[in-house]
Amino acid sequence: MNNRLAGMLLALSMATLPALAAALPATAAAPPPLKSLRHLVFTANVATHQSTEYSGGKAIDDPYGGTAQVEVIDKKADVELVCDIVAATGDNGLVVDITENSPDRHVALTRVGIHSNGELTYLAPGQPLNEEEAVLLRFLARNVIGPDAHAVGDSWSVENTGDSFKSTTKFSVTAVRAPDEEDVNLDESFQSTGARGYTGVRHGRVSYDPTKLVPLKAAVQSTTRAQQSMQQYTTVVVSMNFTLKEDSFPKHEGVGR
Repeated sequence: MNNRLAGMLLALSMATLPALAAALPATAAAPPPLKSLRHLVFTANVATHQSTEYSGGKAIDDPYGGTAQVEVIDKKADVELVCDIVAATGDNGLVVDITENSPDRHVALTRVGIHSNGELTYLAPGQPLNEEEAVLLRFLARNVIGPDAHAVGDSWSVENTGDSFKSTTKFSVTAVRAPDEEDVNLDESFQSTGARGYTGVRHGRVSYDPTKLVPLKAAVQSTTRAQQSMQQYTTVVVSMNFTLKEDSFPKHEGVGR
């Protein structure tokens, strides 16, 4: 974590939660309220497809090998994602309160630090974010797509590296419709080497307003594959479509700009 964002997160927590340094419960209470600098509301539809493969076993002399069984779970949900930017740091970091409202995929208010390159840091332990929340928050990072005007054909890469996680995302501009609207494709590969490791890819496109550092619309599909045991693999595909519904900022303004 960079020093300024780390300091901001610590100051926010210690000013309002004096006991944060002590042991926290497994499920942390909602963070104390802070004034919203910018209020954003997105609608999204989310479809998940989970398939689990179970490999069977047969005699070694069986020419057709082991049997396999596949279990499939499909779910769909319409959700509302509410984001309040509650702090901004001098090194382009943000602190955001995010809530996901949906009967099927509800996540209570969670305070998250967004680094300029899109890395996310939880302020306190609690319920993990859903895939769509993490994807959306990364689009709010100031330097992932950024405020600079782009031309069709421009491309760049963003790398994130953690203790047991790494990802590389390639961005390419496919259209510039106006100074405040450009279309960007993304292709990402990621890997976790932790105890419950996984690999995955993410592809999508986003209509982005560089003058306000906000996605207007986005369509993203994420595919993750994990091995639970020698004979069990799980693949999860999450398809997400986002639309910006509300933004408290007037046109052509941005936090810290």
